[in-house]
Amino acid sequence: MKKLSGWLLGAAALSLGLMAPTTANAATTKPVTTVASIEKPASGIVTINYVKGYGIALWNSYQANRHVIANRHLMTGTQWRYSATATVNGQVWYKLGTNQWIQGQYAKVVQQPSVSSPMGKPVTGVATINYAKGYGIAVWNNNISSRHIIPGKNS
Repeated sequence: MKKLSGWLLGAAALSLGLMAPTTANAATTKPVTTVASIEKPASGIVTINYVKGYGIALWNSYQANRHVIANRHLMTGTQWRYSATATVNGQVWYKLGTNQWIQGQYAKVVQQPSVSSPMGKPVTGVATINYAKGYGIAVWNNNISSRHIIPGKNS
């Protein structure tokens, strides 16, 4: 009974994060460590590369205490802009928005801006917009997080 109690206490401490799991080999026992990473500014476009007809989870963080954002999946073949990367234990993560991260193993980088041609460079031309009849679209002043709608420019 004493071993069972100790085992339960150890399992409870492990699940609460009070102790680290260990891996054992014949010679020694070592704690498993997580190598933390710092978020680094980066930009580009990734394509989700998973099983056809399925999607991947969107996470609230790349850090160890992360969790899946409920009802948010990115389907295979869709493309997304990223604004930062982080690498944890050799695993690359891409930041798609505020508190929105994906695992790099399911993303293929398809475009990285060069220094001579940064993303967000103004484009001149004509575009056709298809939308539901009776509704309008918003015209934004830029494509970054500090954007706002230009008053009187929605049609």
